[in-house]
Amino acid sequence: YRDRMMKATFDNACLAWENGGPRITLSNNNCTAFWDGTVCEKTGWRQLRVSTAMEGTDTQDFSFRLDKFQHQEIVLGVVSPNAAKTPSCLHSLGPVDGVWIQYFSFGNFNEGDIATVRIDMTARCVSFLCNGEPVKEGQPLTNIGDLVIPVVEMYGHTSPQITLIGGEGRNSTSAASLASPPQPKGLDTLLSMGFDDQQARQALQATNNVEDAVALLVASA
Repeated sequence: YRDRMMKATFDNACLAWENGGPRITLSNNNCTAFWDGTVCEKTGWRQLRVSTAMEGTDTQDFSFRLDKFQHQEIVLGVVSPNAAKTPSCLHSLGPVDGVWIQYFSFGNFNEGDIATVRIDMTARCVSFLCNGEPVKEGQPLTNIGDLVIPVVEMYGHTSPQITLIGGEGRNSTSAASLASPPQPKGLDTLLSMGFDDQQARQALQATNNVEDAVALLVASA
């Protein structure tokens, strides 16, 4: 990263990460995002990352205005650049996957609220605010990675819309493109057999060999 801070927008690279969930469109100079829930095929969830990242001793608030928010479920937090791009739901992952997020159910945020992800890289901590006050069910997330990207995941069936209204970070290119997941040994073999990339990676991580990974993937099919 370069030293200068840049105003955050949503990262349009995320629009190509198809996970069978709602389609996302961006407007307002990539600061407003709309989840089209009419096209959900496999899941109602889909993530969207911010275009800038946090590292070093930076501290910053990233704030999202909930413009349309009928179905009041939302996931907020940060991810590493290597975190999975196409899971059916990001909140099925955790720190071992480079994902530090919290799922918020009904009653924490309402339409029109300002949801804030506060990132303190000195303390390696993420906390959550609603209209400037701690979220009722919010719990600080600690021991986050050295380089993290703010992320929001929405449930798309009621076609929510949010606007990024505050936040800066470090960026020399698209933050979502900083790194690609390392390719584990045997991945090419599993892909040639027709298995999904992300599922194959997870199976290899769980088993450490191709034969057991195949058995795991077949059993879970």
